[in-house]
Amino acid sequence: MNDKAKKVIKKLLISAVVIILVVVLGIYYLFFDIQRFDGEEILKTSVSPDNRYTVTAYLHNGGATVDYSVLGTVTDNKTGIKRNIYWQYHCYYAEIEWIDDTTVIINDVELNVKKDTYDWRNP
Repeated sequence: MNDKAKKVIKKLLISAVVIILVVVLGIYYLFFDIQRFDGEEILKTSVSPDNRYTVTAYLHNGGATVDYSVLGTVTDNKTGIKRNIYWQYHCYYAEIEWIDDTTVIINDVELNVKKDTYDWRNP
């Protein structure tokens, strides 16, 4: 194989890897990452016993072809960082109970607000 053919093969392989990577990341973003969802109607808000974290539950309308869901977010009140930690489909209400400063129960699902995430598709 000459140098020109090697360069062409190398460029094709790099292009294929980049395309595959973009497709995989796109699929993950569209189908598996709950961080892309925004809350719509606030159902309930609850602050941790030490006032460090605030959990907010939202009712989310997915549109005409899907049912309502509840989205739970946690906000670190010191840093202002907010992330989604709870997503339940076919749900219209939210019960929030703090166990301690970092553990919360949302609709019977116990979560550590620092590291856990609940997605109804992956119970």
